[in-house]
Formats: sequence, C-alpha cells, structure tokens
Amino acid sequence: MLGITALKADEMKSLVDVIDGARHVHDRGQFTAWAQGELQYLLPHEVMLCWAKTRDRQGWVHTCVSDDPPPRFLEKIGGNDGVPLARLMERWRVTRRPLLLCRDADDCAVDSSWRDLLVRCALSNLAAHGVSDMEGNLITFFCFSCLPGALGPHHVRLLELLVPHLHVTLLRALNHVSEKRAVSWNVSHSAPLTDREAEVLRWVRAGKNNWEISVILDISQVTVKNHVGKILRKLGAENRGHAVALATGRNLI
Repeated sequence: MLGITALKADEMKSLVDVIDGARHVHDRGQFTAWAQGELQYLLPHEVMLCWAKTRDRQGWVHTCVSDDPPPRFLEKIGGNDGVPLARLMERWRVTRRPLLLCRDADDCAVDSSWRDLLVRCALSNLAAHGVSDMEGNLITFFCFSCLPGALGPHHVRLLELLVPHLHVTLLRALNHVSEKRAVSWNVSHSAPLTDREAEVLRWVRAGKNNWEISVILDISQVTVKNHVGKILRKLGAENRGHAVALATGRNLI
C-alpha cells in the first residue's frame, strides 16, 4: 500500500475527517450520510454500490446515490441484473488491487467489452476495490461510478486507504441493523452446488437464457429451469443475477 504522505495537505485532513466520522456510524442511514459527506469530499462520485458477506447473507446490500444518478446505471448495474458487477468482482480477485475502468481515456487499461458496458450504463468511468479474508474469500466490495476528471494512480492510492475503513464501517452498520431488527435471510450454507448446477450458473453468468443453456448442455429447458430453481434456493438468491453475485462471492463458480 502506498503511504499517506503522498496525499496533499487538504486530502490528509479530509482522510482524518473520514476516519473520525466513521466512528459515529452505526446504521445504514448514518452510513449513507457519512458516505455523502466526508467521503464525498475526498472521493467525489455519483453512485456507490456496496457488496458484503455477513453472518446473515451476502449480496449487494447498500446503495448511496447522488441527487442525479445515471438512470441506466441503476437499471443495468444496480438493479436486478447483477452479472456485470459479478464480472467486476471476478476481475478484482485476479490482482486484489483497485480497478479503474474508463470509457474514453487511454490510460485505463480496459478491453472493448468493459468499454461497451460503461457506454450501455451511461458511465464515464468506474472505480472499485474490495476486502477479502485470509482464505481469499471476498468479504466486502465497493464500486464507485462517475468520478470527476481522469482516473489514475492517485485514485488507486485513495481506494487503498479508504476501503479498509469502508469495510469496517459498513459491516458495523449492517450488523446493527441485523441485531436490531432480527432479520433472517434463510441462506442455506449446507447445500453446495452440484457440478451441473455450477455449470448452469456459469452459463447464466455469461448471459445465456434457459433455451440457450439447454442447447449448449443438450438438456431440456425444463431441466435447466429446475436447476436454476434449485440454485436460487440453495444460495438464498432473489433472482438469477443475485445468484451469480452470491456464487461469485463464495468462489462457487
């Protein structure tokens, strides 16, 4: 990790304010206020999505939005289709370093498929970073979109410094909500995916529908539908995109 001495004086002060402000965050409402206050000043952004694995569940758990977010971003990435974000998390696992995706700039190394995703979602850029446990399993993941200016090494440094504090603060806020409201998400951890179910889910992640999967695997559409239903129940997922995100977070696919 790069040292905080590389930050400017005003950024150093803002970083201290962010860390100090995090001490007072104990629920989701406070997390949103904190993210749109001190954090927004240090790392300006229009939308921040948070993924977490908690004792109750794992999946996309929180969204902090500016006053005027790109609507297609919320529809395609922040909505029910979790496949693009699952791809982003999968890419992060390769290096476990902050990811910078830019639609127009040449200094962000992205291939055409990522550029197309940014165009479809009306995003100028995207920055993401996560935290994993000692076994390499993803615990939290934070995705920022539409940051002003060109992305570069300075944003990598900021993400490396900020995300550990985001990680602790988000989990504390989620744990408070869980204990206070006694939320039960009924996630089954005792029923791992079969090889066939994992294979089906990998094709779901690739964007294939039931008919296409049935042709690829030479099975009936009814069988594919049954596999998908079992996958959703085993993972405690709400939909196909959610299942992909959960399975990716657990290294099941």
